[in-house]
Amino acid sequence: MKQPLSDSSCPATASHGNHRLGSYEPTSVFDPIATSTSTGSPTTTVAAPAHGGTLQATPHHPPDDWDALSWLLSPDDQKDGAGELFSLNAHQHSSPFDVLADPFDPYSCSPPAESHEQHLQAAAEAVWAGDSVAASGMLARLTQALPHPPRTPPQRAASHFAEALQSLLAAPDQFLARPERPAVSAADVIRRIGAQRAFACLSPVPQFASFTANQTLLEAFEAPFHIVDFDLGLGGQWSSFVEEVAARRLPPQHATATPAVRVTAVVHEETAETLLAADNLRDFACGLGVRFAIDVVRLDALAVGSIRASGDEAVAVVLSPAIFRHLAATRPDASDALLEFIRRADPRVVVLVDAEVGLGAGEGVAPLMRSVESCAVLTESVEAAAAVSAGEDAMLRVDRGVVRERAYAAVRSWWSRCEPWKETVVRARWAPVALSDLATAQAEWIVRRAPVEGYRVVRRDGALVLCWHGYDLAATSAWRC
Repeated sequence: MKQPLSDSSCPATASHGNHRLGSYEPTSVFDPIATSTSTGSPTTTVAAPAHGGTLQATPHHPPDDWDALSWLLSPDDQKDGAGELFSLNAHQHSSPFDVLADPFDPYSCSPPAESHEQHLQAAAEAVWAGDSVAASGMLARLTQALPHPPRTPPQRAASHFAEALQSLLAAPDQFLARPERPAVSAADVIRRIGAQRAFACLSPVPQFASFTANQTLLEAFEAPFHIVDFDLGLGGQWSSFVEEVAARRLPPQHATATPAVRVTAVVHEETAETLLAADNLRDFACGLGVRFAIDVVRLDALAVGSIRASGDEAVAVVLSPAIFRHLAATRPDASDALLEFIRRADPRVVVLVDAEVGLGAGEGVAPLMRSVESCAVLTESVEAAAAVSAGEDAMLRVDRGVVRERAYAAVRSWWSRCEPWKETVVRARWAPVALSDLATAQAEWIVRRAPVEGYRVVRRDGALVLCWHGYDLAATSAWRC
């Protein structure tokens, strides 16, 4: 059973030793030992924190008969190892600020790629065991080992997860209570919109999620539509849905005051982002001549009666892993209660859009490490597109506004011990519904329009899965209660 975070100290300690440089006396001012070593510091010892041992520096001793001036005047093929050392010190620096890395300092050299994962896994194991002191130490080592700023996708993913774990250690209760999209300023909303737009330009994931879900909803029932959405976000998915409804031209019997599309958005709390999304959708639908209404309902006030539906409206539900993650942080049976509520609402279809496949769900450290790999793969796919189209600025917006949020979501899901959503759905005895060939064709069309190659759409247990070089990025599935 997972123990609460404590301040117990780490039992592991490191031993230190000394190594003396000896009694060598320089014979010339050109002597590299004389110019680079202080006589007042006869010992150099560096502890290796990764394994608790000690690394000792072994100095280079030139031959006893070596003379700097004779060496400088000699042909190149006669220069010995001492000359190589002098040449390294004299010519490698391109500027006075270009300092050579100390090969005996574990933090001055770039560690192998696997060390980042090892540091992060060790920190996660300490967090899971409740040892906050050991976890903080490992995260500090990881932060020092990573280049600043991180350069590769695995390094960027590791940096975001280290930051999220540090936030968890600092205030566990506040970390779990923090909503997925907290109330933010207008400037933060604008930055989030910019990140989502850049993500849509660089990756087919947003369009894949929206188009496959919309097509499934349009095939499930005719207008008027009533959709209960548990992950409204910026509302971009419903603009394309309203556009499709406008193109279909409603039959005459529905040309009444009843809205053609009604969305009930279930949110943790009403924020500036929620209000902006609702206003934008109303304006967009009005411009297309589509009757549209949106109701915002707080999750803690959710009841079957709060979902208002007229007699001729059919109901559909759209879910995402975010709602299961939020409920898992409140009480263990909250997700089961939500599925029972949905069953009593009698929806025509439930569409589950998983645009964050495999983030943090499950027991132990392994699910979190899979989440790190998932974020690294997403970053790699976006980075490949940025290299041929939008550029580094768009990549940085996605990294900070999308990948970083996913890292925090993964840590929250992992620490709250949220089980995989599919296990919850299967336990409720929901039946999967295969997505249509038309939905598959649309998904494949989106992949063909991707900025780079490497994406593929596969069918798996009736669901459609978007992959990047064999790694799952997003999945859309349909269910009946």
